[in-house]
Amino acid sequence: MKKNLLTFLLFGATTIAFASTNSTQPLALVETSEKVDQIWKYTLTEQTPDWNFLEFDDSAWSEGPGGFGKLSEFQYASTEWNTPGWIYLRKKFTTQNLTAASIAALKLRIFNDDWVEVYINGALAYKTVSGWESRYVVKPVDLDAMNNFNPNGENVLAVKCFQNVGGQYIDCGLTTTVDVPTSVALANQSNTDIFATQSQLHVTGNAITEITIYDVYGKQVQSVKTTSNTTVIDLSTLASGVYVALVVAEGKTNVARFIK
Repeated sequence: MKKNLLTFLLFGATTIAFASTNSTQPLALVETSEKVDQIWKYTLTEQTPDWNFLEFDDSAWSEGPGGFGKLSEFQYASTEWNTPGWIYLRKKFTTQNLTAASIAALKLRIFNDDWVEVYINGALAYKTVSGWESRYVVKPVDLDAMNNFNPNGENVLAVKCFQNVGGQYIDCGLTTTVDVPTSVALANQSNTDIFATQSQLHVTGNAITEITIYDVYGKQVQSVKTTSNTTVIDLSTLASGVYVALVVAEGKTNVARFIK
């Protein structure tokens, strides 16, 4: 299970107060399958021109974990793709309150063998006409795709990769950066262990009574009261972004920042 490192911050027991300084941190909007297999919709059937639009109906496509390629040749391959021609991939994701600076910082992390086309909401983000990569590389996103990006709602990353000869593999992720408010005081108020995956927040400690999650703007997005020493909170309904978890344990308040 992949864990995100958390920074514990000391705040007042009843309020969350961010300092005025910001820290720029990376944010994965779509993860690659380097650490954890990511689920994609995919097909080997030739598609109509609208296949890369958000509204396209991909319900008839297969679903499987990335990356896609020859399992015997690529360590990150989880779904066998060993036929010539195109493979089509789609993955929807939701964002919340991304700024213009974050959209301008969009980057693709991609490993393509052979050539590839990548789209965001139907707009071309990156394209090669020949050749291949031998590892994961970072590529800029074209301006048209940035202009077509939805900063506060649903998007789709659509990829098609062509197999010519030799090696065969495709995996793709989308990243950006966000400015996160920081605090000067650092502390963990009680013996509480907090870690997050892409879909769950895990909290372990003594006498935990309440867990509240806020976005970086201070808006409460989830709250749980508990008497258990181990609590798992479902994060699947939250958009990708930076969040703050406030945990009351042993009568003390702990705050952890995490990225989903």
